[in-house]
Amino acid sequence: MRATAILLGLLLAGPSLPAETFMLLVESSLDGEAGPVPEAGLEGLMSAMFERGHVTFDTGPYRPEADWTRLQFREPLEIAREGAAHYLAAVRLEARSLPAAAGQPPPFTVRARFFLWDPRGGALLGQGELELDNRGRELEQPYEALLYRAGELAAGELEGIAARSRPRG
Repeated sequence: MRATAILLGLLLAGPSLPAETFMLLVESSLDGEAGPVPEAGLEGLMSAMFERGHVTFDTGPYRPEADWTRLQFREPLEIAREGAAHYLAAVRLEARSLPAAAGQPPPFTVRARFFLWDPRGGALLGQGELELDNRGRELEQPYEALLYRAGELAAGELEGIAARSRPRG
């Protein structure tokens, strides 16, 4: 009986992978104008990472200095290293409003560019981008929902980069 209870406990616990910690740096723009951190995009990213068993943190209202054009992230990398993060995940959400049909809310397109860094050595481990829109689904998937989805998708891509960068053993 005791062996059955132990076996059942192990089966219910399932395979456990070590949680990794990601510091998140998220920036956004809408129609070329820089905006505040898109709450929905950040929430989608954090939620998807949490569901995958990872720990995330960001800098709250403080915006560390980063040069997205030259890919210079000295301050965010330093904060990530001091926060004991395994990775710095930098995501830039660039949204554009599209022409709307009469009486309809405007559709949007969102391009997410993402970068994954190793804060310990400062190496860029990988990068990518994805694009999605809500054309024809403006009511079912409004702007905030589109940003949330972009965050979720970026999380999956970042996790893939992290998995490919781990030492095989």
